[in-house]
Amino acid sequence: MTARAETVRAEHEDRGATPETASKLRYDVVLRLYERRRITPEQYAAAEEIQIVWAALCRGLYPSGRGFDGRVDESGGTFLDPLDRITVAEERMLRLRYRPWMDDVGRIRVGGVTLLDIVLMLCVDNYSLRVIETMLGLRHGCVLGYVRNALGLYAMIARKSI
Repeated sequence: MTARAETVRAEHEDRGATPETASKLRYDVVLRLYERRRITPEQYAAAEEIQIVWAALCRGLYPSGRGFDGRVDESGGTFLDPLDRITVAEERMLRLRYRPWMDDVGRIRVGGVTLLDIVLMLCVDNYSLRVIETMLGLRHGCVLGYVRNALGLYAMIARKSI
């Protein structure tokens, strides 16, 4: 079981919800696709990495405050580039895997948006396949194929970057 799967399960258990309430909690769409064997472990790992990189980039867009340890940042309130706030591992993922993948899938148009948009709707926004298909006016069942191909491409790029 991956770290993300363990985290999702622990969050649901920690909420102390009744079985009825727990059944209404929002599930992780990518995790569910993986558990139901609709995507491969390699595609699931690609989706997790896409989420990590996206979160790292978004984290860098917001101002940071004082740490909980009480120390004050000596930067004097100067602007930090979002890329200066990501870890070395996140920067490596971004540079070697995410950017080349993004360039490729960002050129492919599907239902009025790019394939990149569709993957981010699923992996980052946690929209279900059916919701994405409805939003874009696509035939039922076709988004999974697009997502599998896009995540497979990411996995291939990741293998080459090792």
